[in-house]
Amino acid sequence: MNIAIVTLPWQLGARGAGAGRGPEAILNAGLIDQLIESGHRVGTPSNAELTPDEQKQYGAWNKTGHGNAHLARLIAEERRDENFVLALESDCSASVGALAGLQQSGAAHIGMVWIDAHADFNTPETTLSGMLGGMPAAIAAGLCLERLRTQSGLRQPIQARDIVMVGLRDVDPLEQQLLDEHGVEQVEADSQRLKDAVDRLARRVDAIYVHVDWDVLDPNDIPTASLAVPNGPTLDELARLVSAALQNPKVVMLGYAAFNADKDKDRVVARNLANQIVDALR
Repeated sequence: MNIAIVTLPWQLGARGAGAGRGPEAILNAGLIDQLIESGHRVGTPSNAELTPDEQKQYGAWNKTGHGNAHLARLIAEERRDENFVLALESDCSASVGALAGLQQSGAAHIGMVWIDAHADFNTPETTLSGMLGGMPAAIAAGLCLERLRTQSGLRQPIQARDIVMVGLRDVDPLEQQLLDEHGVEQVEADSQRLKDAVDRLARRVDAIYVHVDWDVLDPNDIPTASLAVPNGPTLDELARLVSAALQNPKVVMLGYAAFNADKDKDRVVARNLANQIVDALR
């Protein structure tokens, strides 16, 4: 497989700290060498960077939109060259930019597989926390924050019914109501059930993006998680889940988000996450 790695090291307008340092930490854990040893062709990673002018602008959400737009352009370029894209993202807000990249590459009808302990399907009206990180799936589906979506480059929202959510374990009551109202499919963290759901999704879309929030893992395997939820899959189980989704040829992009490298002092978690990515792509 020809793999293009793109990263977004910016989180809420800050670069290279916390989850913003996650992509670099995973790369430094030997990810590229392992992928090459597994038989893949891997190009030099490209980073989505804010311009000096954008860095001076006001507002973390505004800067998030700028970062997503740069990520989208990198992804679109790689997809036009027919490379499989592996995105290492700061947090789940980058998923809007990831989808924008597929849209800009020419995919008219996009589906998304969302592997996460949280649905991130809140809107400003339903959220209990007020966190932007709890809204990106709803933003992508056009339910809120239209300016941020379009600033990220996602001109047309994806259809909520073209989202498959996997491994949810912590969903707010009004958020669940939105999921139900908009027909978002929810499946257990089971490889066969996920494969079947992806195959159903593939019959009605042109391209599929698989998004993974590392906190879908059991806390024992992701001790750096800020919003850990018990009873998640192990690293090996997550690799099998992702691998099952990737069996469908319409899956053209895989993204991982929300690894706080600042909490990984001995770099053990980074190495484990890099190994998981390689196992998923075998």
